[in-house]
Amino acid sequence: MQDPKDTFEDIPLDTRHHTFKVKPKFPREWRITPERLAQLEAERQQTLKTDEVKAVSGQVVDGVALIQAANENARILASKVVIEEPVLVGKGKGKKVSIRR
Repeated sequence: MQDPKDTFEDIPLDTRHHTFKVKPKFPREWRITPERLAQLEAERQQTLKTDEVKAVSGQVVDGVALIQAANENARILASKVVIEEPVLVGKGKGKKVSIRR
């Protein structure tokens, strides 16, 4: 029968077989401060301005268009390639067979 008053506090718990893992804590020095957040935002804005200048002057490469043009060139070249197939030429029943290209 169960006794609701018995909490098993008098029974020792053996934890020799268990190794407790230490959970690492995030260092306070690594937290983002408002000054660092403002610095990051300023760097982002500067990068956006630089990208706009490059886009206007034509220095930005459109990767998607470049890949599509390369694929189209590859398709054109592949359509021009002629693949020769070997043809078996026999000399009648039981005779030697040679391959001509």
